[in-house]
Amino acid sequence: MVRNSTCLAGEAVACLRQQHRRTYDVPGAYLQGKQLACEQVLARPPLGFRTVDERGVEILWLMLIPLYGQQDAGAIWNRTYNQYVTDLSGPLAFERSSNDPCLYTKRVDGGGQISNLLYVDDGRLYYDTDAKTAAQGHACAKVLVDKFEVKLKDEDMDEDYFLGSNYHQHSRAATTVTAYTYINKMVKTYINGDCTVSRDRPAAWSYTPADETLDRAYAEAVAQRAPASSELTKRYQTLFGALMHAVKYRPEIAA
Repeated sequence: MVRNSTCLAGEAVACLRQQHRRTYDVPGAYLQGKQLACEQVLARPPLGFRTVDERGVEILWLMLIPLYGQQDAGAIWNRTYNQYVTDLSGPLAFERSSNDPCLYTKRVDGGGQISNLLYVDDGRLYYDTDAKTAAQGHACAKVLVDKFEVKLKDEDMDEDYFLGSNYHQHSRAATTVTAYTYINKMVKTYINGDCTVSRDRPAAWSYTPADETLDRAYAEAVAQRAPASSELTKRYQTLFGALMHAVKYRPEIAA
């Protein structure tokens, strides 16, 4: 998964170089992973399918592709994508960044630059506007369509939504990146529409304790801690995940 800082750096470079931008999505990405023989899974048939043959011998299914929910499916898909786009004898021949393994770049004769960001099954292409580089950028997009059936958005969209972030492209030299849509969605999910804290939330949520009282309370709570219910754990995890994503661009939200 490409880092958020890499996404921002990619957008900054695109503004400096006034590059074209194009977002894409890989449908059924995990199902396109090429697994090794040692990674294949044997599974019992689901309910409603035959479980034994005519001899009474148990039937097992050999899974030919990784499935969603399979623990290594994401890694297999990432390896499949990486091997294809970095194959020097292939149609793309990208170079994988040593700083972020989900950033791929290539240089075009004459100094042009193409960049490709990937977050699981969501990607974003950047390429210079000179005729030669732009043509190669379009060719790269077509290769991805032909190989992985990616769904391409239009080039240089004024408004784009990528990885929970709003991209407002004023021009190829200026872009505003916010999390406006996502933050508002989370406000509606966890807080009243008027931005007041819901009545069923603890009063302590309205401030941040910053003295030793919190340390003592924490130590006491840990010593007497009982396992949380599955319902409470689920509620906490969804709230934590929402906050973690929302503060990518708005650190004051964390307060």
